[in-house]
This record gives sequence, C-alpha cells and structure tokens, in this order.
Amino acid sequence: MKKQGFTLAEVLITLVIIGIIAAMTLPSLLGGTNKQEIKTGLQKSISVLTQAITLQYALTGDDFSTLSNSSVANVETFAKARLNLKAVNGSNYTTQDGIIYDLSGITKPCNSTSPCNITVDVNGGKAPNTLTEDSAAKLSDIKDQFTLYVYGTTVTAAKSVCTDSEGGNLSGTNCTFYDNSAAVKFLDDKIAN
Repeated sequence: MKKQGFTLAEVLITLVIIGIIAAMTLPSLLGGTNKQEIKTGLQKSISVLTQAITLQYALTGDDFSTLSNSSVANVETFAKARLNLKAVNGSNYTTQDGIIYDLSGITKPCNSTSPCNITVDVNGGKAPNTLTEDSAAKLSDIKDQFTLYVYGTTVTAAKSVCTDSEGGNLSGTNCTFYDNSAAVKFLDDKIAN
C-alpha cells in the first residue's frame, strides 16, 4: 500500500517560494504602513497644538500672538500647562504620545502675516529624524519631522452681546457669535499619498 503525502523536497520548495514572495511584497507593505503612521502623527500634532492654543486663549486670553521666546517663561508655561508632557529638554517638549515639539521658533509674537515655526517630530527619537521639505513637489517624500506654521487664535464677532433692554441675557436675540479658530498649518494641510 502506497502512503499519500508530501516529500521533504516538495515542502522545502513550497517554503522557499513563499519566502521569496514575502521578501518581495513585505517592504512595500511596511513602507506604506510607516508613511501612514507618520501622516497620522502629523495630523495628531496639528490637532493637539490647535486644541492647546484654543484652550490657552479660552482660559487666559493669551495665545501665540502674545507669547514669544523673548519671554521664555511664557512659552514654557504654555507648554507645561497645555501639552500633556512626558519630558522637557531645552526648547523640546515631548508629549506622552512621544511627539516632540520644538518651540524655539517662537521668537516673536505670531500672527497671520508673520507666523512662527514649530518643528514637530511625529515619531519622537526614532529614525530617520529628518525634516520633510516644505514644498508641494516634495510632499510625496515625507520624513518624520515637519515645520508647522502657528499664528495665534483668530476670534471674530458677528453682533453685539446677548442682552435685552434691561441688561438681561436673551437667547438668540442681539447675540455675539464668536468664531474661534486656532491657526496651525503645514503647507495648507496638504500631504501627498
């Protein structure tokens, strides 16, 4: 009676073929995953900074249009109060999620005509630690560091304060509508896929 099964040679040839296919496809799969992680980290860093600036403005009335490194204590106080910090190394602030914000570019009040630059390393100390070139032509070759442009908080009012003739508050009548947007951008937030 003849036994059914695979010979050792057949099994080894099959494993070699699987290994070759994996060696050819794995780098492209991992490269796409790493790029997506970096893009997600950039979006998160923009969101974190936007929320921190908005919260700072809501609680104190100050933002990057009034803070500057000429008063390093102000920038440091902002970072310690509004970012969920794990470590501070000079002007580099590392958050609990490992993103490093370099706030040394805040050397003047930041506004829409003269924004400040914040360098953010979205994967912390991991390689390649290279700045992504800030031009639309180079965005397909993203690295792990980005220059973000910060220019404070924009608050605009549409009407006068909500009051009636006796100074009481009214809902929906003679109200001020505030549009509060913290301005943090990376090249108009466009990143190539």
